[in-house]
Amino acid sequence: LTMVKTERLDAIREELIRVLGILGAVDPFVYKLIHQRATSKNDDSESPGDILSTFSPSSEEYCSAAAIVALMKILEDSSLAIYHGTVIDCMLSILADQDETQIPLLVPLIMPPFLNRLRSSDPTVREALLVKSGDIVAIVGEHLAEFLGEMFELIIEFWNSGNNIMSLLSLVEALGDIFTVHLPDLIPQILSMLHKDFS
Repeated sequence: LTMVKTERLDAIREELIRVLGILGAVDPFVYKLIHQRATSKNDDSESPGDILSTFSPSSEEYCSAAAIVALMKILEDSSLAIYHGTVIDCMLSILADQDETQIPLLVPLIMPPFLNRLRSSDPTVREALLVKSGDIVAIVGEHLAEFLGEMFELIIEFWNSGNNIMSLLSLVEALGDIFTVHLPDLIPQILSMLHKDFS
C-alpha cells in the first residue's frame, strides 16, 4: 500500500491498484482466526471464551461456536456428570449440521475438553466416551489431525488397562486411513494382546 501512495507514475499506480483489487482485501475475521490459531499453538492457556471472541457475532459460525463453548463448560464440570452423555449427543448433532468449512473452526473448541474428560473419567464412562469419540472422528475426519497424537496416546494408555479393547478397536476403525500413520505405535499393544490370549 505504501507503493500506491508514493508512486509518481500513474500507469504504475493504476497497475498496483488493479493487482491489489485482483488479490482482494483480507477478511479481518479470517485474519484474526488465523492469527489466533498461530498463537494458540504456542500458548495452550487460551480459554474457549477467548477463542469465541475471535468470531463475529454476525457470522454463521458464532451460534454454533457459542453453543459448543457452553456445552464444553458442562463437560469440564465433573459435578454435572449426569448431563455429559446429553452434552456429547448435542455436540455431535451440532457437528453433523455444520458444513465442511465450519467444522475446522469448532474442532479446537471440542477436542481439548473432550480428551480431558476421556482421560479423567472412570472405566464405565470411558467406554461410552470411546464409542462417542468414534462418532466424532466419523464426522470430523481429517480436521482432527492436530489432536491425533494425543488421541493415540490415550488409545495406548487405555489399551494397557485392558478394559475397553472393543471400544478402542471401534475408534481405530473410525479413524480409517488416518490410523496408518500411528500403526507402529499400536502394533506392540496388539501383539501383546494376542500373545496373552493364546497363552
